[in-house]
Amino acid sequence: MPIVSIQHCGWLAEQVFNQNSALKALGATSKAVYLLSPDGKVVILSFDSYNSPLTCTLDRKSPELRTITPGEEFEISSTSLTHPTVTVQRDAAIPWKEQTPAGEILPTSTRFQLLTRAAEIVNQQHPTAGFSSLLLPFIHLQPPAFDVSYIYTHILDLYKALISGSQELAGPAIMSLLGLGRGLTPSGDDLFCGLLLFYNRWPALSPLSSSQHNELNQQILNASRKRTTALSASLLELASLGTGDERLITAVDGLVTGQPSMEKWLPALLSYGSSSGGDALLGMALAIRTQPDFQFT
Repeated sequence: MPIVSIQHCGWLAEQVFNQNSALKALGATSKAVYLLSPDGKVVILSFDSYNSPLTCTLDRKSPELRTITPGEEFEISSTSLTHPTVTVQRDAAIPWKEQTPAGEILPTSTRFQLLTRAAEIVNQQHPTAGFSSLLLPFIHLQPPAFDVSYIYTHILDLYKALISGSQELAGPAIMSLLGLGRGLTPSGDDLFCGLLLFYNRWPALSPLSSSQHNELNQQILNASRKRTTALSASLLELASLGTGDERLITAVDGLVTGQPSMEKWLPALLSYGSSSGGDALLGMALAIRTQPDFQFT
């Protein structure tokens, strides 16, 4: 039987393995296999090298894994995940956990300049991917193209709700954006991943009080379980904990502290899904624009 080995295993994926005897496949893509736990968490067996709390990076691509179909079962032991056609060794995996946020927060104007430059590059390289065409209009609060104006309206509604701290106003915008778009992680979900990760990783930069912050997290998580995919719901839960894919984490930290530099984090961010990186950047833009010390109009 072919054997594939896990190189790095995220801390939450390891918890899922230790708490269950089997996981069922959600499906496979060219980049990963997705396994669902009984309590709804999605573990990602990834052919890429990027880590997250729910990701296990594999040492090679596997034709057997790429042909997995939904519902097929992987049995879990202390050393491996076993499927009738392939074994995934996990006993030599290196544990992975995100780094604690560190560094000095940049002045607001500098953060805004970094965000604007990143948005300009995304607009040049991926002008029609996901919600990318809304990045610059939202940053400058200018009307977008007509064909995406209805999405922009929902984003503005969410922006106004966050500025005012109104959970009641946020509710309709959240419900309108969650699940909006195509794919395993629709663009609206990726937007919320960027927003929540920013707020929860750097809570001092949130416009919300602690209780409002917790309510927003819970509001989005509760809605995600009803309105979107299991994968998106799992990724949003990570964002509510202030963590996620390392490409998202380095982008948030780069926007807040300048480290790593944009030349390092932006190309990695844009490799995150077909449009997920740009959509998450729009969520980060939303977070930056709602910060208490933001003075731009």
